[in-house]
Amino acid sequence: MIPKLNQHVKCIFNTGIIVEGIVIKWEDKNIELKSLNDNSILLILRPEEIVFIKIMLNEQLDTSKIILEKELESILKKDHNPYDIDRNKRLVDLRVDLIKQERKIISEKLKDHAPTNITKVKYEYPSFNKK
Repeated sequence: MIPKLNQHVKCIFNTGIIVEGIVIKWEDKNIELKSLNDNSILLILRPEEIVFIKIMLNEQLDTSKIILEKELESILKKDHNPYDIDRNKRLVDLRVDLIKQERKIISEKLKDHAPTNITKVKYEYPSFNKK
């Protein structure tokens, strides 16, 4: 199954590297992913090295967080009146909702995380008398 445009994916390479982003372009020779914080674009020049692709289906948490952030920005851009009780209450409610949403996203990521490349540590007594 090939991911569609604007779909959130995680790609795991044969070296163990995990790449996450939103699909901009998916072709046989190269793949373009936009980072989740919209700051950069990741180009994958060898898609044949991808071992596993995970398509994230529950985007409701991320999209609702983005909607809350945009609403908060729009309220902050309007004229500031410190005595406007409705505006201040709405700001507090939005910030509380945003914090709850971030906690949900973090908890989902923690539940979804699986450690890789776990190596066994070899403990030894220190040798102070090396020759």
